[in-house]
Amino acid sequence: GGLDLGRDNVVEMTEGVEQCQVFIPVLTDDYCQRENCLLEFVTAAREGKYMIPLIIEGWTGPGPENKNFWKHAVKQQAFAGLGEEAPWSWISKFDPIDLRLSTLEIPWSLGLIKQIQEISNKILSRLHRPDHFLKSTLEPNPKP
Repeated sequence: GGLDLGRDNVVEMTEGVEQCQVFIPVLTDDYCQRENCLLEFVTAAREGKYMIPLIIEGWTGPGPENKNFWKHAVKQQAFAGLGEEAPWSWISKFDPIDLRLSTLEIPWSLGLIKQIQEISNKILSRLHRPDHFLKSTLEPNPKP
C-alpha cells in the first residue's frame, strides 16, 4: 500500500494495480472525472482484475439495483472531457455494494456492519480460491 515519495506515482500505482488480487474502486462522480482514478480503473479492467465496486456518497447515479448503473460513470467521464471512454462496462460483471447512507438499513450502523461483512467475505473468497492454493502449492521452492 501507499505511494513512495521518490517514485513516479503513475508507475507505482500501475504496478500496484497489476499486482493486486482484488481491486476496490470507490465510486463517486469525482472518481469518474479524475485522470489518475481513470488510469487506475483502466489498468484494473485491462488486467481483468476481480473488483468489488463500492458506491459512496458523491455518486449521483443509480445504485446496484439498476444493472446499467455503470453507464453513469461513462457520463461523468464524458462530462470531465477525459478522452477515450474507459471500459466502464467491465464493472458490470461484479456486484457493487452501495454504502450511501440513504440506502443503508435503519439504524444505519447495522446496515454498515452488514456491508463491511459483505466486503470482507468477497475479499476472503477471492483470496482463498482453490486455484490460488493450487498455484502456490505447485510452485517449486526456491533453492538456497
